[in-house]
Amino acid sequence: TMTTRSSTLGSLTVSATSTTLSTTSTTSRLLQAAASSSSSSSTTTVELSYTEWTTATKPTDPPVVFLHGLLGNKKNFASLARSLALQLKSQRRIFGLDMRNHGDSAVADDDDDDAHVVTDMSYASMAADVVAFLDKFELSQVVLVGHSMGGKIAQAV
Repeated sequence: TMTTRSSTLGSLTVSATSTTLSTTSTTSRLLQAAASSSSSSSTTTVELSYTEWTTATKPTDPPVVFLHGLLGNKKNFASLARSLALQLKSQRRIFGLDMRNHGDSAVADDDDDDAHVVTDMSYASMAADVVAFLDKFELSQVVLVGHSMGGKIAQAV
């Protein structure tokens, strides 16, 4: 069972940048995989790439885990994560994850000819990836922060 806890941090300025992918084939493949995921029921988890912003040797509060939106990556929350780490004086571990088929994350072996795309892009599978990440680091209580697709994944965890 995961518990969500929020903290008031005063006024925090967050700037967002939008980028366009230059490779439409990658975008098309991701969207096709997402569209076909509803009929897929794979239970194979993907090892997620992550960045951690923590300097404390023994953080005392539950960690914060950032989950990006569709076509995003763990860098989308980097400036917010750094600011949070400084404001919280590193009392929490702070992670940014790359979801399956995004950023530097590994892809599942779907016995597919196309090794670059995981065909199962269901929210249940992406939530299972996050749970596997949390289990790997023995994180039983976390604060999940998600944008768009990441918010839906957080709800499914």
